[in-house]
Amino acid sequence: MSFRQDNKDPERQWLSHNKGLLNELGVPDAAIEHWNYVLLHGDDAFGSGWHAENLSIEDAKALLALLKSFYKNETGLDLIQVLRRVIARTEKSGV
Repeated sequence: MSFRQDNKDPERQWLSHNKGLLNELGVPDAAIEHWNYVLLHGDDAFGSGWHAENLSIEDAKALLALLKSFYKNETGLDLIQVLRRVIARTEKSGV
């Protein structure tokens, strides 16, 4: 039987290290607490009420770059897809 300590989990370490930056990019602490859900669904609608669609284009681009620097396999990570849609929609509208 094996288990993983939170302090040895690379994703937990990454979240802890980047919490301030995530906050600056518009991701509230409450959404960070539900990080796996946010990654898989692209929002935290049922938890904190946070939606990636509400980010500015600058914050969406920076958050996408941050996520891509850590998550090499994007399969199943809807947050990355939502951020791409936010960026594409905003760039199309000329905003």
